[in-house]
Amino acid sequence: GVIIKSVRITANTNWGTSSFVNKYGLSEILFLVMPFDARSPNPKNGARNAALDTTLRWIAGRQATQHKLYFSSDALVVRDGTVDAITISETNYGPLSLYPGKVYYWRVDEITAADPNRVWPGDVWSFPVADRRGSGRSAFCCR
Repeated sequence: GVIIKSVRITANTNWGTSSFVNKYGLSEILFLVMPFDARSPNPKNGARNAALDTTLRWIAGRQATQHKLYFSSDALVVRDGTVDAITISETNYGPLSLYPGKVYYWRVDEITAADPNRVWPGDVWSFPVADRRGSGRSAFCCR
């Protein structure tokens, strides 16, 4: 449950017999990183032609028990967190009722049970909804 920002390894002994050449070795150290922020959005960031009834999905951050979802067609209110957040315990939200040809923005901030007063802000993701005309064009890619 401790957050580590750095690790220092100090070699106390060495191998080899030379008195003037110190030989040190380091092998097979594995640091596992499981971020506290949400990741792997679906639809993927910038994905083209999302469905009108898209369901938002993501992988939760480490020990996240609640997720604050910010969603809007206005990138600034999502980035700044000024749009009303929806607090949920699942890692999906939807299906949504979206408008064709519009670009939507979303962000998931994570809250852990270990520190419920701290919020781990997520990245802002976006996706355009498919144009109703069926041309394959979207507001995101072609206008």
